[in-house]
Amino acid sequence: MRTLAIPLGSFGNEEDIRALVRHAVAEGEGGNYGVVTGEANLVAVDFDNAEVQEKVILKLPPTFTVKTGGGLSHKYFVVDNPENVKVQTEGHDTLADVQGPKKQVIGPGSTHPNGNKYVVVDDIPIAKISMGEIKAAFSPWRKDDVKTNVANFHDKDLVVQQIKNKTRLSTILSDAGIDTSKNPTRCPWHGSKGGQCLSFDDTKGLWKCFHCDQGGDVFTAYMKLHNCDFITAKLALAKSANITLDTPQKVMEDKKEPRDLSEMPTLQYKTGHLPCFQNLHDALNLLGEGFAPLIKLQWYHTVGITQRRKVLKLGRLETDCRTNILIVLPSGQGKNSFMYETKTQAEKLGNVSIPTSYHSEQFVGKMINRGSKKKPDWIPNKGYFDSCAILIDECRELLEADRRSPGLLEIQKYMRTALNPVHKNQIVKRLTEHTATEILAYNPDTSFTLLTQPHNFEPRIVESGLFRRFLVGYNPALRIEKEDYRARFMETDEKATTGSAEFTTFLSKLMMRINTEPDITKVRTAPDTVELMATVHEHLLSVAQSFGKKSSAYASMVGWQLQEHLVRFSFLGAVARNEEQNPEVSCVDVLHAGIDLYEIFMHTLMYLEDKLIGDLDYGETYKGARGKDVSVLKWLEQQGALDQRSSKVSIARVKTEMIKLLGKSLPQVQRRLSTYIKNGWVVTKQVRHESFAWLGVFLVLCLSLLDRNLFRTSTERCSDEWCAV
Repeated sequence: MRTLAIPLGSFGNEEDIRALVRHAVAEGEGGNYGVVTGEANLVAVDFDNAEVQEKVILKLPPTFTVKTGGGLSHKYFVVDNPENVKVQTEGHDTLADVQGPKKQVIGPGSTHPNGNKYVVVDDIPIAKISMGEIKAAFSPWRKDDVKTNVANFHDKDLVVQQIKNKTRLSTILSDAGIDTSKNPTRCPWHGSKGGQCLSFDDTKGLWKCFHCDQGGDVFTAYMKLHNCDFITAKLALAKSANITLDTPQKVMEDKKEPRDLSEMPTLQYKTGHLPCFQNLHDALNLLGEGFAPLIKLQWYHTVGITQRRKVLKLGRLETDCRTNILIVLPSGQGKNSFMYETKTQAEKLGNVSIPTSYHSEQFVGKMINRGSKKKPDWIPNKGYFDSCAILIDECRELLEADRRSPGLLEIQKYMRTALNPVHKNQIVKRLTEHTATEILAYNPDTSFTLLTQPHNFEPRIVESGLFRRFLVGYNPALRIEKEDYRARFMETDEKATTGSAEFTTFLSKLMMRINTEPDITKVRTAPDTVELMATVHEHLLSVAQSFGKKSSAYASMVGWQLQEHLVRFSFLGAVARNEEQNPEVSCVDVLHAGIDLYEIFMHTLMYLEDKLIGDLDYGETYKGARGKDVSVLKWLEQQGALDQRSSKVSIARVKTEMIKLLGKSLPQVQRRLSTYIKNGWVVTKQVRHESFAWLGVFLVLCLSLLDRNLFRTSTERCSDEWCAV
């Protein structure tokens, strides 16, 4: 047997072409040959069941088709990302195969062992289609693709179950303008040539898009279609299904009568439980919808400054009242207003620092000699960390610091220490020539506000630890309407001025006497309150674990911090509503705090899912490769360059692709390729007159394990549903 490497869509080597022709028409040896799939993004759908073939071909576009010796079809397609897919019954009988990378099908003109020929029946150009649309066509027979597991806490929410039982997915989709007369149908979140990649099942109440790999239940469909959170979706779906919310759900609502849901804007956030929230909203003077979670963050941040020396103790948990925030806003959507009002309010509570450059001594301070060399008089000169608040605009440079910026890394280390609870965060600065009595040491109680624009960022920023100490204010759905622009002309700033003054008065009532030493406060609660805290915390983690792969990994990193945020929010809410220094935290306080933390944490997860490049797996999957480097390695994988024998990818072609994917010049790419080789990501070798490249053995092993689902977490195996608080 001879293997001929003839690339699809090219003439190949002339002698190889002649050899193939001679073989195909030869008598005696059968003239059989195979068509290699995966190359040039070619796949072949190989049917093994006539009934399945009859139904599936109605969902696929016309294309080049071969009738096999067994009497069924091979349908050829060019796809965006070729994969191998096996469609089986529950008894593991094969119904069809989608042959992709490193596979082949018998070519037309060949002879089946039964004596029948493989004959071209549709001699037309090969159709282009997405891989997702092919998967969607087989969705009725691929049970694993539409996951059916349901998170346990959903079973405890009778309203959620009632909504699921009474709501049809097809109704939600058709109300959004999606044609449900065909299934699969068009996915509303991306374009596709065939428009048949979204599969839905009214019986199970589940949906799946095989192109963008999103899926879920009636709640996820409603939230994505209407760009809202779970609580809003739950209220709307309950109303449409004529379901009355029980008392536990009513506790989460304002005391005032809710408006008709049909008249409510898409995004609705509960704010009536936060005293003077509307005053703060007016003071910030932010235009457009969807700012409520950001303003809630600012509310907790500012109220926390008034209690910044308090250390809260609950069981074995210890935290302080400071809420440190990262506000992500694009230019032109209120970042300056947010910055100005944050500075104005913080200045009423103490001194505020706004660094314009980065130097560790500016942040920490130093000891100053006011005497002479013979009779030194060392006095402490504390830095920005001695302020009640630090505001850093355009903080991207600080967050993305790496070993090339040792000064910024030093500031990061000091910040991580300063953000520990105020009784365990001593900052120490000592020069080598100083004695033990000449050391600068203090416990800062400063709160941080960082502002940045919605740039993409790498996993190392999250994994370094500083990012995880902040709650993120981010909403990709923010929009400014014509009415907002018009209001800026027509309305006076009286509301903003009055709001700022009223909020300042409110803060002055809460302002405690700032002790020189931390005030350790045991949180007063009833036993059922603590149990409710534990339940809310479990639900928050469950939401994150079903939100996406990045969110699931992040939830495991910030589980402890979520507990601290929940205790902090509950305590600050109780302080603000009761205007006491140490009020008892009630179940209602915890419910309100849980709703606020849920909304804010969801926006943090949205920021990770939208802007984080890569996965939070500490580089395990691709042996330390990150960001755009992973895209190069994935490209090599897609080309079938898994070892020397299978690779047809030349080094020149790798460099060309790297220039495109990395956006670098040829000299930079050559240096980067040397790093790939040094790290064992890529192997190269001279073969005859050309050099070829393929993935290193370790990466191939990792990818093989990924294909076998050995690296999948339990979260990835469970439902893609969102969860209620």
